Amino acid sequence: MKRSLAVLALLTLSSASLCAAENYNREKVLALFAQYNPTVLEKAQQNADYNTILQSVAQAYNLPETDENRYTLLALIRNFDNSLDLNRLSAQYEKAFYVNVINDLDPSAIAQQFRSNLVPVFSRIWAVSVQTHKEHLKEAKAAAKALKKDASLTAKEKENALAHQKATISFLKQEIKNLKKDSASQIVDACDSYATQTEQAVLQEIAQSRAALATHNVAVKEVNNLSITSKNKKPVAK
Repeated sequence: MKRSLAVLALLTLSSASLCAAENYNREKVLALFAQYNPTVLEKAQQNADYNTILQSVAQAYNLPETDENRYTLLALIRNFDNSLDLNRLSAQYEKAFYVNVINDLDPSAIAQQFRSNLVPVFSRIWAVSVQTHKEHLKEAKAAAKALKKDASLTAKEKENALAHQKATISFLKQEIKNLKKDSASQIVDACDSYATQTEQAVLQEIAQSRAALATHNVAVKEVNNLSITSKNKKPVAK
């Protein structure tokens, strides 16, 4: 999958705060859900299983409150249902693909259908990526503007902070440009890559199962042969 379309890992250039940051906790994560994707909280109130997943995510995200982690978290929040859709489609396909392969059936038809089903999901993920990058770019520009007017910093501190923001701005502009360049092809490529990874994981599972079965059969055969040999062995004369 192309890095720009990864579900969670959106930003490779750190925009970490210059001071030590506290960690996100469950309450802070849920507060951001309420702000950026309140529909998830509404669904969680109506569905216990859905709520269990939400609470697990909120509890697990305990990274420092840096800019990078914030935007990664915002992508996760906005992609919450997309991620669930992706997991659901993958589980269904893995099961069908497994059945086809072990029964020596041609899985090409279900493979093509799986790729088609992935397109709308990855299209939404692409849209979230662009949206998140644009918001980050807007805030980085605002931060750079504020730094120029900040009289509390020394000249060297201001120079370093501005250089950091300029690097972030440059990076984000390029990322947005990359995302928008032939986006349809990027999405299709991402779907193909994801489907291929899913298929390889199933094939590896099948190979491991068959290897384990073969080892078991060899062991059983050796035990049986030993038993037969023992039964047919003539007693030693006294």
